[in-house]
Order: sequence, then C-alpha cells, then structure tokens
Amino acid sequence: MLGFEGLAILKLLVVGLVSWTIEAILAFTMGRFVFPMPGTGLTPPSVARAIIYARAPGLLMILGLIPVIRPIVIAASVAWQVITTTAAFKHSFAWSLPRSAGALVIGAPVYVLAMWEVLSILK
Repeated sequence: MLGFEGLAILKLLVVGLVSWTIEAILAFTMGRFVFPMPGTGLTPPSVARAIIYARAPGLLMILGLIPVIRPIVIAASVAWQVITTTAAFKHSFAWSLPRSAGALVIGAPVYVLAMWEVLSILK
C-alpha cells in the first residue's frame, strides 16, 4: 500500500511522463505539418529523444526544496529549458534559430492549456 508520500511521487511521475508526451507530440506536429522543411528525416522517436534531453535541466528543480534559493532555481531551470528546447528544435528539424524560437512561442500556449487539463484531471 502506498502512503501519502508514495502517491505524491507517483503523481509527479505521471505528470512528468504525460507532459513529456504532450510536448513531444506537439513538437512533432509542428515540425511535420505546421513548419515542414524538405529533406528533414523527422520521426516521432527522434523528436521525443530530443525533447527529453532538452528537459534535463528541469532536474535542477529538486534544489527548489531549499526555500532560500527556490525562486532563483526555478527561474534558472525554466530559462535553461527554454534555451535547450529551442536548440533541440533547431537541430532535430534542421530549422534556423528564429524559426525554432517562433515554433516554441506558438506551441507554448497549446502546451500550457493541455497541461492545465491534465493537472485538473489529476487533482
């Protein structure tokens, strides 16, 4: 039987996997249908792999458990993830940097709305 802490950790794992899946599907859709580039060998696994590497700086948020540095850690981690996701788009899709940043800006509201729904379901 899982205690309260076990359920909280399980919930965080589910949210992490679901958010990664949503982000990967959204990125693949943007790369394949919204901003297609000729000659790009785009596959769902390659996009999912690039996205998971781009999310790696989010592991630093564990340091947010220290109240004194929490705002700095969260801001730095989010900024680093935006930069790495833009780089992942650039390299995975063979896009220019402005096109990668534009796709991130266009996709971000869709991602936020999708995560809002996921979190409301898991309440």
